[in-house]
Amino acid sequence: KSKTHPEGKKARRQDPNSANSNPNKPSRTVYLGGVTPDIRANDLLNHIKGGPVEALRFLTEKSCAFVDFCSEEGAMAFWRRLPASKRLLIRGVDVRVAWA
Repeated sequence: KSKTHPEGKKARRQDPNSANSNPNKPSRTVYLGGVTPDIRANDLLNHIKGGPVEALRFLTEKSCAFVDFCSEEGAMAFWRRLPASKRLLIRGVDVRVAWA
């Protein structure tokens, strides 16, 4: 029997074997936190291995960036290649990675 959210939406069970350790649903977009002003687009793109990237957006006032992959599969390929810590070391900066 499926559980129903109070608003009438079915609750999803997360697969414990999923590459996604974040409770958010995987999507085409990945969040990068702790991005400093000296980190450039090429620095990020050199660390993003997976599928083709459609767009890269910096929010300098929030010290973060968003990577939009061309497909969810490309984003998942990147996610699976991440270290268990879900962090990247870019220009000596510890950058956090999460689903957006």
